[in-house]
Amino acid sequence: MKWPIKLNMLLLDRGRISMARIAGELLWIAWLASIGLGPGHLDLSKHVIGADYLEYYSAGMAVRLGETDKLYDVAYLNDLEHSIAGPFEGHYLFVTPPLYALLYVPLSLLPYEISFLTWCVFGLFCLWISISLLRSSNTTHHFLWALTFFQYDTLTLS
Repeated sequence: MKWPIKLNMLLLDRGRISMARIAGELLWIAWLASIGLGPGHLDLSKHVIGADYLEYYSAGMAVRLGETDKLYDVAYLNDLEHSIAGPFEGHYLFVTPPLYALLYVPLSLLPYEISFLTWCVFGLFCLWISISLLRSSNTTHHFLWALTFFQYDTLTLS
């Protein structure tokens, strides 16, 4: 046997894969605990849960409220984001094209937590479908590895 084959077998042994799986599971447990134990819409490190999502949710809300002229107004969006998520440091700027905000108008009708959860479930569904379309023999395996890197956003897939 040539050395590259032996090296590949050494790098991909079951013990190393098991350790990577355990590390991924611990990461998810810690993240979910941080979300569950944080105050309000914040995690334990005082970051907004679904930080980037807040940017899009508030843009959808601005469109729904008829404030499309303020879609790129930093002060207005900052106030809107803080009214949704409560007090937190910083702000999230909406920097994508205005038509993108239309996608989030229906989601802005829901409370933030339910809207974020709906978006995440939809993203996970799209991830599952995209992996299934690859005709993989082990869709669950690939799906879980993709989640290890938090790549479940529907727009990441497109």
